[in-house]
Amino acid sequence: MMKLSPIQLLEYHVIHLDVEACATFDQERPMDLDSADLEVSSETKMLDDGAEPRWAVSLTVRHEPVEGKNVPYRLLVELVGLVSAIPKTVDDALEHAIAVNGPSMLFGAAREILRDTTARGPYGPIVVPSASFFTPPPTTERLAPARKRVKSAK
Repeated sequence: MMKLSPIQLLEYHVIHLDVEACATFDQERPMDLDSADLEVSSETKMLDDGAEPRWAVSLTVRHEPVEGKNVPYRLLVELVGLVSAIPKTVDDALEHAIAVNGPSMLFGAAREILRDTTARGPYGPIVVPSASFFTPPPTTERLAPARKRVKSAK
């Protein structure tokens, strides 16, 4: 059974899309699309517009061909989205959840946009590798020291 996520991507827009076929790509050789060459950046900002808590989330995905690698396209997509959350009380945990999930949702859209756009190019579609935006949540508590187990004397 499906249930709604407490964090919702309300809308998103492509603000920049640039895909360029690389003239040096050799279709006879395997493609050398290395995820380490993929640059991904994101930013979240809470909007203070008097409405319920919402965040603007921006995401940039860029891949510039590296000399000596057989890469079919130069890629750049920038998206901006609007995210809301069911918990209306904003705290560090919610801010962290937005910072992880907002870019994750936009990244899925960016992957599909790049696949769809490159499918119309001379070398066929590129599927950008999946990514994770997870980072451990910030904590202000110190972990309690491990308690020693003591065997009871019987």
